[in-house]
Amino acid sequence: MINQNYEYVRERFRQFWNKENHDRPLISVFAPKDGAQPFRGKVPEKIKDRWLDFDYVVKREIHMFQNTYYGGEAFPCLNPNLGPDFFGAMLCDLDVEFGESTSWAVHGVDDWEQLPTMKFDEKNRWWKLLEQLTDYAVRECKGDYLIGLTDIHSGLDALTSMKGPAEVCMDLYDCPENISKRLEECRAAYAQMMRKCFDRLSQVQEGHTNWCQIWNPDREWYITSCDFSCLISKDDFDSYVLPTLEFEWDMLGANFYHLDGVDALRHLDRLCGCEKLNGIQWVYGAGQPTARAWKDVLCRIQDAGKNIQIQVVPEDIRPLSEFLRPEGVHLTCWVGSESEAKAVVKELESAYSHR
Repeated sequence: MINQNYEYVRERFRQFWNKENHDRPLISVFAPKDGAQPFRGKVPEKIKDRWLDFDYVVKREIHMFQNTYYGGEAFPCLNPNLGPDFFGAMLCDLDVEFGESTSWAVHGVDDWEQLPTMKFDEKNRWWKLLEQLTDYAVRECKGDYLIGLTDIHSGLDALTSMKGPAEVCMDLYDCPENISKRLEECRAAYAQMMRKCFDRLSQVQEGHTNWCQIWNPDREWYITSCDFSCLISKDDFDSYVLPTLEFEWDMLGANFYHLDGVDALRHLDRLCGCEKLNGIQWVYGAGQPTARAWKDVLCRIQDAGKNIQIQVVPEDIRPLSEFLRPEGVHLTCWVGSESEAKAVVKELESAYSHR
């Protein structure tokens, strides 16, 4: 594994999932390596090609791995990625527009009743592109990095990518039966697609990972989400989001939930009460106070017996050690140099040695 000890990281993540990391939280610290070099390969002129030129994508990622310092339990991971609207675009064969750092589906659904039954189709153009990108990453891997599952937004997020958030909000009141029907179709397609993804990657590596930098070496796992939940009430969350989440948690060997933004906190207690949910990633968002300011949120999650992931800055570490137990906690951190990254790990070790 490039710039990391494979066996060490594997064992530490096993401890994390089992809440046996008694010494300190896991931490993934990323920094440029000393003497890091810029990527000198040919960059496609068109933004779309920077996503779909797979030779460029994989070479760029490998160069990044080679020039990154992975501190603590960080590891190199190539995530085949076509953007957050991939799943919805695949189900309805929508066009996708590509930006520098994200992409979005072109809304193509006007009336749910006029839309044919949505099914997973292995011949769909976006699925075939994802397969090709994954296969290319596998061929070039040679044990140097892990390969993650792509970014998948299912459920109401998928329906939003097809029609738009304001329209889906109205549909929850005007035609809820259509929403429920389409969510059932999304669940069936999700199960088929995930089976394909897990089977492909199980042939070439131990366990699974994805964009959030958590590895489970032993089980099929994924981070579930519903960003649309910020727009709806607790009752609608129970009616339209939880059935999809519970379906996904049932089919996964391990799971997390991506809780994104302060508007999503209204659903925290409901999530903490879900026995099937293993962990919560709390994303406080840009412009908000950093990790140490969210003691109440983090303690509620930990007291509910859930694993935790949260992004930190170095100044968060000692305050967090005053109220967060280490077991089942994973911190992520980005700093500007290799020496800073090493200092962050030492600070974490020091802070938890005094508990």
